[in-house]
Amino acid sequence: MKVKVFIFALLSVFLLSSCEHQQPRQQHSSKAKIFHKIDPDQPLVEEPFVITFTTPAEVLLENGKIEGISMYMGSIPLILEQIAVGKWQAKLWLGACSDPQMQWQGTVPWRHRENSIRGVYVFQFKTETN
Repeated sequence: MKVKVFIFALLSVFLLSSCEHQQPRQQHSSKAKIFHKIDPDQPLVEEPFVITFTTPAEVLLENGKIEGISMYMGSIPLILEQIAVGKWQAKLWLGACSDPQMQWQGTVPWRHRENSIRGVYVFQFKTETN
């Protein structure tokens, strides 16, 4: 009986330690200075809001995604539109859940216009229930 418990515990530790969360590629700090602004500053669920991204002119953003951190909400597409050189915008509407202060994470892939440098911009924010 003790051997079975030991083997079960050993296998559990092995399986849990082998499931590593893969980190996204980090942005190239000297080439891609990306910033975001959420309007309104404190977005509410079931209310539209806008995320504006500012990038250097040579950086192109690709469509990303929003995922819940404090609660699983699936993967919500983050559709970006370039509104000017170095300015990108996404309009969102997020659904309500049982967490009154939901924590979210956005990931936006980017690439350098003239070379093969690529990366992912990662940011977090919270929404509150109306």
